[in-house]
Amino acid sequence: MTAPNQAGVLDLRVLGNQLKGMQQQINADREEREECQQQIIAGREELQQQIIAGREELQQQIIADREEWQKWKSDMEKTQKYLEEEIASIGDTNKRLEETLGELEIKVKEMNMELKHVKQQLDDHGQQLGDYRQQLSDHGQTLAGVKMDAEAMSSEIGWIVAGDEHGYDAIKRRNLLDNTQAKLALALALPHNEHSIMSVVFRDTLGPSLELPDRRQKLLELLKDKGASLDPQVLSLMKDVSVLDLLAERRPYV
Repeated sequence: MTAPNQAGVLDLRVLGNQLKGMQQQINADREEREECQQQIIAGREELQQQIIAGREELQQQIIADREEWQKWKSDMEKTQKYLEEEIASIGDTNKRLEETLGELEIKVKEMNMELKHVKQQLDDHGQQLGDYRQQLSDHGQTLAGVKMDAEAMSSEIGWIVAGDEHGYDAIKRRNLLDNTQAKLALALALPHNEHSIMSVVFRDTLGPSLELPDRRQKLLELLKDKGASLDPQVLSLMKDVSVLDLLAERRPYV
């Protein structure tokens, strides 16, 4: 048997070393792969734990948010109920206020009507008072005229009692003058009432003055204002100053 070739031995040795190196590399790769697998497994477990922890945390957050939302919802429902009750209360208050305002308006209208009625009564009483005052004034003027006529008649009656023929003529002239003044008062439509003595009304219309010129001027103004209704012959007669003076004299001596 021949001895092996030295070159072949070297090749085998090199090949063995190479195989040994490859085996070592394979072992190193296997260890690295196993280490990677362990890291993957560890990472997967850690990720699963993180996922589980995150899920639990998320669930707890959801539960907390739900509880908070339920609390907010409950608070909102209470607030809404309170607002509805307040709105209803305000509505009732407004209704009562409207009813009260309606009653007040009715009372104000009634008071206004009552005030109007009272005012009308006061106006009526004032008018009646004015009428009474006018009547008193008319009666006063009438009494004054009657007093003057009575004084004149007393004097004239004295003449009759004494059998004075001149006095009797004076009475007839005075009666004629009174009738003339009364007819003029009616013809001139001088203001009077049912108790008025028309001759006195005529004399009172000429004013309170006893001065003949003043009374004559008043008579002329009266004839100018209201004389259109008189008979032309009467108006012609009135142009005589002596006639005017006789009619205008407050207490004519005829």
